[in-house]
Amino acid sequence: MNKNLHQSINLLKDLVKESHIKGQMHIDFSLAPAQKIEHYKEALIVCRAAITNEEMTESEFKEYLGI
Repeated sequence: MNKNLHQSINLLKDLVKESHIKGQMHIDFSLAPAQKIEHYKEALIVCRAAITNEEMTESEFKEYLGI
């Protein structure tokens, strides 16, 4: 995993929270500070590109985030 991808995953971990369904986790962009929302969006774009380019699978992405 490259450094940029690793940093993006770590940044997105700040946005993971439990859903109203007990035990189900998801990314919640409302947890991001308004002045940094673009950083979080870019991090998600980096991660989605890595999945598209087969650098990691969707399952691995979810596992890294704990969702």
